[in-house]
Amino acid sequence: MLRVVLHHCMTNGGLIIFLVCYTCMGAAVFQRLEAPVEEEKAETLRLERLTHRNLFLQNVKDHNRVALTDEAEYQELTSTFLESYEQTLGVLVVETEENPLSSWNFYGSMFFATTVLTTIGYGNIAPVTVGGRVFCMVYAVFGIALLLLVLASIGTLLARGATLGYRRILKRIKKKRSKDETDVITFQRDPRAQEVMDEGWKNDDGDTHKIDIQGKNGESLGVGEKRDSSNVETEEPEAEPPEPEAQIPLTFVLVFAFLYICFLAMLLQAWEDQWDYFEAFYFSFITLTTIGFGDLVPHHQKNLLACTFFILLGMAIMSMCIALAQEMIIQKVAWLSKKIGVAFASHKQRKSGESS
Repeated sequence: MLRVVLHHCMTNGGLIIFLVCYTCMGAAVFQRLEAPVEEEKAETLRLERLTHRNLFLQNVKDHNRVALTDEAEYQELTSTFLESYEQTLGVLVVETEENPLSSWNFYGSMFFATTVLTTIGYGNIAPVTVGGRVFCMVYAVFGIALLLLVLASIGTLLARGATLGYRRILKRIKKKRSKDETDVITFQRDPRAQEVMDEGWKNDDGDTHKIDIQGKNGESLGVGEKRDSSNVETEEPEAEPPEPEAQIPLTFVLVFAFLYICFLAMLLQAWEDQWDYFEAFYFSFITLTTIGFGDLVPHHQKNLLACTFFILLGMAIMSMCIALAQEMIIQKVAWLSKKIGVAFASHKQRKSGESS
């Protein structure tokens, strides 16, 4: 019973479920350790800035009391101007749904856990507590190995499925072409063929010329006689290595990876209002190649979970592309090595025959 359970756990589905649970567990722990500290710092900063903001408004009001006509209108205009100035500086006094004071909510924690497992490491958020940093190191040791195992397994599975599908399509195309050629080509036998073989060839004078085939020892084999293979000198053809099985061309692999990056960039452009398409494409490429500069990161909290899913899916697709390219290169090198080996052996055998 235990063996059956372990077998199912090691399948692709079991690995994916375990990875999801491991990521959620890490996100919960990071949120538990880091969120209270960040919220406390953010609240202190918010109150301090709010105090200075009110003091600024009071000073402006006192110095311009003579020029005031409508105090409520003045308060609204001044507050609007100051909020715009604070947003320009990247300092938000009031917490909003899209821009919370704490990055360690559920969405942010899941996104951070994913960047740890994928080794992207944008650096926009990081643990600051001792417990959070210790847990991050332990979590990364096991999580990175788990993610690599899952990506390798899924990439190999996708590559195998894509290769089998590609070969099946080629097989159907070749079968259809062969059938079409068979329907078009017709074979006709000349009724005089046997007569010509029996009587020989006649020239314009009416003379008959028999076809004389010389054997190995000079004897005439004649026409229609059974030919003994031991009497005829035949040169054995050189053994050619078998052609490698059809593989998906590298061009198709690169085009597919490029199209997925374009698709992810299109989604990110729709989610992030401040990004143009080139910035979204740049972020997608830097992310899927696990470079992760951190100069561009998603800001909308509700889209972080979907972004996490598409990043993991993209890395699985990249793993598939790498597996396909690796398999094609290995097969080509093996076929070339066999061909060079056969040619070398044939050349060596020919030289030994000439010397003897």
